[in-house]
Amino acid sequence: MTGNEDLWGGLESTVAMFPGQGSQRPGMGKALTRNFQVADDVFDECSDALGIDVRELAWDSAPEQLGKTENTQVALVAASIAAWRVWTQVGGNLAHAVAGHSIGALSAAIAGGYIPLADGIKLARRRGHLMASAPGRGHQMTSAPGRGSMLAVAVRGEEQRDGLIASAATFGLDVAAVNGERQIVLSGPINDIEDARKHFGAKSTQLNVSHGFHSRLMDPVMGEWQELLRHAPFRDGDVPLLGSTSPRRLRTAMEVSNELYFGIRQPVRWDQVLQSADSFGTWVYLGTAKSLSRLRRNQTQTVQIVEDTYVGRRT
Repeated sequence: MTGNEDLWGGLESTVAMFPGQGSQRPGMGKALTRNFQVADDVFDECSDALGIDVRELAWDSAPEQLGKTENTQVALVAASIAAWRVWTQVGGNLAHAVAGHSIGALSAAIAGGYIPLADGIKLARRRGHLMASAPGRGHQMTSAPGRGSMLAVAVRGEEQRDGLIASAATFGLDVAAVNGERQIVLSGPINDIEDARKHFGAKSTQLNVSHGFHSRLMDPVMGEWQELLRHAPFRDGDVPLLGSTSPRRLRTAMEVSNELYFGIRQPVRWDQVLQSADSFGTWVYLGTAKSLSRLRRNQTQTVQIVEDTYVGRRT
C-alpha cells in the first residue's frame, strides 16, 4: 500500500527501505509465512514464476549455497516483498517513498508498483546469474588469481570518506558503495583488494563475496542486463523511488529501469539515500534489514524493522 506524495516529508510521511546482498540468512521469511497468508502467497508467486521452490532455497539451503549470488538475490527479494505485503496489507500501513540497497532497489521497484512481482523475481534471478557469470569468478574468500572481491573500510567523518573515495583508483579499485559517513566499500581484482586491506589494516574487512560487484568487472554483462530490462514490463509507479546511483526521486518507468541498469556497475550511494530520507518522519526497514538499519546512527526519525518477528501492528 502506498501513500500520497503530497505527504512527502514531515512527521507523517514514511519511507520503506529494502536490504541488499550480505543481509541474507537461511530461514528468512519463514515465520512470516506461518503467521500471515499474504507472505505465504508471495513465496508461492515467486516459486511459480521461476519454476523452483523458493521456500526451499531461502529456508533450507546451506549458508554457502544461499550465499551464491544467483540464489541470494532471489531469496532476498522474496523475503523483502513478503515483509512488505504483511506490513501494508495486514498492518494497514502506507509508504510515501521506497528505496533499496543494490538488489534492494529491485525490491523497492516491485513494492512501488513499477514492475509486477512475477516479472521482478525473474529479473532478480537473471541479475544474479549475470553478475555471477562476470569475469573473475572464484571461490569465496580465496586468493585465486584474477578473481574479484570487495573490501569494507571504516572511516571517520566526511573528510576521511571523501578522501578515500578520491583515492580508490590509486589501489586500482572502484568505489562500490558509500554507506554513510562511516563506511566505504571498495571493489575490484582480488590482488588489489588484498593490497588495500594490508594498507588499511584493522579498519578494513574483506567481504565474503564471489565477485567484485559494482565495479568495472561487471562491464562485460552490462549489455545483456540492459536487454533484459528493456523487455521487462515496467510502468510508472505509485510513489517515488529514491535513487541510489543518483540523488533523485524517480517516478517513471524509464527512470527506474535506468536506475536498475546502472545499479550493478555504479556505486551504491546509500549516503545520498539517507540524506533524501531525512525529510521523512518514519523509516521502515523490510525483511532482513537490521544491518542496513545500522548504517545510520543517532537519527531522530521513528524506525521500524519488519522481519519475521513482526506481529502486524500499524506504524
